[in-house]
Amino acid sequence: MYCPADQSDLGVLGGMGPRATHYFVEELLRAVEELCQPMRDQDYPNVFVRYACYLPDRTSAIETDLRPLARALRKEVQILKKLGCRRVVIPCVSAHVALERHLSGCPVVNILEAVATYLHLNRPGSSVGVLATRGSRLSGIVEKFTSGDQKVAVLSPDKEDQLMAFIYQRAKTAQSHGDASELVSLANSLRDQGCDLIIAGCTEVEMCLARLNRLEMEFVFPLQIVAKAIVLDWQGDLPGVPRFK
Repeated sequence: MYCPADQSDLGVLGGMGPRATHYFVEELLRAVEELCQPMRDQDYPNVFVRYACYLPDRTSAIETDLRPLARALRKEVQILKKLGCRRVVIPCVSAHVALERHLSGCPVVNILEAVATYLHLNRPGSSVGVLATRGSRLSGIVEKFTSGDQKVAVLSPDKEDQLMAFIYQRAKTAQSHGDASELVSLANSLRDQGCDLIIAGCTEVEMCLARLNRLEMEFVFPLQIVAKAIVLDWQGDLPGVPRFK
């Protein structure tokens, strides 16, 4: 099996943050190799990756004014469309707030809905905890990781502050390859609330957790889910990857 070039032109609007973008591209290639068994360069998909690192911080935008971020995201999506991208992945969960409120009609893959579909099919009725940024929590989009039939728990205020410090002082810096055991401790606090599984609801959180050799609780990694869903869709094995309507 392979990924037909005329079906697979994909745009990745990254830079939120740069390392998380690189992580998603690696997961996409891993999904292609696992599901398509490519034998040559031409069996891989055509992908345009744009690091738009100038984009405003998402949590700050949510707390103040989303419109500048939304305008910048729309401009970047249009650039990728002009390059021939039939759909765009934005590997940043918090950015999806702007997508839902201001970018309807853009050909952007809906990561939240992809995860909700995955949980509905594979873990219905589970009690879910989310490791998410303050911006994602304040906006309410963490609730959209599920289809509505599952309880969603978030971190306590002090634990959320700890997570934000980890993301902004370590994961988004040159220290991103450091010890991520602090994230496991935060996830344990959600498990203590009765959560059956934990969603890595920030791309830097997923990136750091995915590097750990052993995880003693069940995690859901949204970017891995989306990467596999896109490849399966290319192969015609899924009815379609959800986009923002």
